[in-house]
Amino acid sequence: MRIAVFEVPVLENGVRVWKEMKEIDTSGAGAHPNWPDRFFAHIVNLYLAKTHNRGSRVGYAHCFLIDAKGLLEFALARMRSVALKA
Repeated sequence: MRIAVFEVPVLENGVRVWKEMKEIDTSGAGAHPNWPDRFFAHIVNLYLAKTHNRGSRVGYAHCFLIDAKGLLEFALARMRSVALKA
């Protein structure tokens, strides 16, 4: 897995400080050689189906309210499983 490292401004106690951030680098060849294109979108779609989440309207937009912790646990398990396949 490739990790992108960068700095971003963050407010701490009303003062702007620069913090190092890390995220999965999905540019170029992808984040992991075993992960297919649009893998994150696929994971979210699987989670929505598993939780029977069909979304609802907010104004004129169709939206999905997702349990962040539940999605994280589901996504990490799926990502690890696919990453470990040879």
